[in-house]
Amino acid sequence: MSVIITCAREWIRGFALPLASIIGENVGIEDIYGVTRRFKELIGEDLARKLDAAFEDVLKDEIRKALNTDRLEQELHLLVERFWAKIAYPLVELTQSILFRGDRAALDEFITLEEKLSVNMAKLIRESNYKFAENLVYGLSVLVDHDKWVIEKISKLGINGFIERTINRDPKALMEFASYIRYLIFAWLATTATVLGVTKEYKEENRDKMAQWCREYAKEVEAYIDTLDIIVKDEVYGELIELGIIKR
Repeated sequence: MSVIITCAREWIRGFALPLASIIGENVGIEDIYGVTRRFKELIGEDLARKLDAAFEDVLKDEIRKALNTDRLEQELHLLVERFWAKIAYPLVELTQSILFRGDRAALDEFITLEEKLSVNMAKLIRESNYKFAENLVYGLSVLVDHDKWVIEKISKLGINGFIERTINRDPKALMEFASYIRYLIFAWLATTATVLGVTKEYKEENRDKMAQWCREYAKEVEAYIDTLDIIVKDEVYGELIELGIIKR
């Protein structure tokens, strides 16, 4: 799952004071909190606390370091790996709680809540007047599309069917896709934290670099979604093999 489903409902709590000062008339803070409260009800208090603690930790450590280092390009890979190592366990729990229920109605509600939250987040980002705001909005939209695509495919194929098709048919594309998602989420979180006033200490150069990387990563994610969408469709995949476009 991507950044919106995984952490926004809890991480948004840290936005309370910054949001109060920048929120515009087109964004209802009660709407945002209403969505986050419903997310918490769906995943449970215990998991919500674990997610909150994990993301508070990486915000203060890896994300802060990325925003302030003089060697961003050289240190980014290690910081991203540390970031994901810290949040991996609660995210596995979250994925299990969402995808392994076998309840399509619950999955549909998660997507609906995610879309509502992303609309309000996009409004907040745009109202900040940050020069690269549209990069962040674009990255956000791609992450939502990613979640919708994954949930739709798993609903149709099952978790095992989805994994088997992607791993057996194009493991390289799957690994590269996952890598771009990881970097997009990290860059998006870091930049959005500064734009919404959650993080006060940062180098503008680092913030702007990651905002520009958000667009680059998001473009790659979109391209891989298109590729993997073809791969997991049996009839299309079979035709491509017959035409010699794809080799077994």
